[in-house]
Amino acid sequence: MTLEQMDSFFSGLEPPELAVATILVGGVASAVVFVLSPYLGRTVYGLVGLEKKPVRATRDTLTATAVVFTVLASVQPVALGRAESFVFSTGTSVLVIFWLGLVHAVGAPIIERAVTYRYDSDLVPIVKNVWTLSVIVFAVFALFGAWDVDITPLLASAGVAGIVLGLAARETISNFFGSIALYADDTYEVGDYIEVEGNGGFVEDISIRSTRLRTLNDNFVTVPNSKLHNSMIKNKGAPTSSHRIEIEVGVSYDDDHEVARGLIEDTVEEVIRDHSELVDSAQAESFEVLLKDLGNSAVVFRIFVWIEDPSDEPEIRDGISSAVYAALEEGGVKIPYPQRSVHINDRGESGNAQEKAE
Repeated sequence: MTLEQMDSFFSGLEPPELAVATILVGGVASAVVFVLSPYLGRTVYGLVGLEKKPVRATRDTLTATAVVFTVLASVQPVALGRAESFVFSTGTSVLVIFWLGLVHAVGAPIIERAVTYRYDSDLVPIVKNVWTLSVIVFAVFALFGAWDVDITPLLASAGVAGIVLGLAARETISNFFGSIALYADDTYEVGDYIEVEGNGGFVEDISIRSTRLRTLNDNFVTVPNSKLHNSMIKNKGAPTSSHRIEIEVGVSYDDDHEVARGLIEDTVEEVIRDHSELVDSAQAESFEVLLKDLGNSAVVFRIFVWIEDPSDEPEIRDGISSAVYAALEEGGVKIPYPQRSVHINDRGESGNAQEKAE
């Protein structure tokens, strides 16, 4: 049968007969779509590299679309009066629900893959929840539009409710956006050792509200993400877990500082050799002993040593400090400390205080 013959056939039908014919043709088309759509979905999603293929959602959406168009086309020849508007609104609502469900199903794995690749897998639940909420909000507005509902009063009420909730949950909202900012900046991840305002610990868990740290004393500390976002964070676990520690030693002005430097260098080298499991093997020979400052009471040297794990810092610091103290004492090099002398005149009044090192 040619297209002209089909057109002539349908043109000669009465409205009720045309409606029945449309339903029959649409029913056959819907059945074909139901059978073929899974194969089409697998092919398309395979071409775009989508691992989680929403084949069932694709089949249901395409089939529902075919059914809705069949129903809408079948009611056009029949005068339904006021019911026609109801049928069209219902059909539009069904299309909105199914198509936005498909958009959500397709977008979720894409977002998961993108966020995992760019940031961290811990961020995936947060972004997916935001995506779901966005789709739901859009669906609600689309459904209101399909039924010609004026949403202006609802928007006004939602605005007032939003202000009230925002004031009541400002800390929670601040922590939420703080967590987003920390993830976006890639500030740290689970397992890193970070320091915040002089306090440090290993990152054990990162949630929407807070970050949990395990200190060197094996205690858990929970820090709100909003505070972390507004603080200076020192990440000692990135880009590598090894980091450099600093140890200061003061030497008397009366002693030869080059001799003192030699004693310190020999001692540090020996400590590193005896504690090779604590230092970074790749930079074990990269320690330095530098003159930092000519202080009020001492010539201050600064020792730089690379260690492998931040938790080993107390042990290596104790080993170096104890060994350097013993070596300087054995070598006759004094480690001065400040003293204050108070001069009293004949009237019993104290004069200017003077500091000296002994």
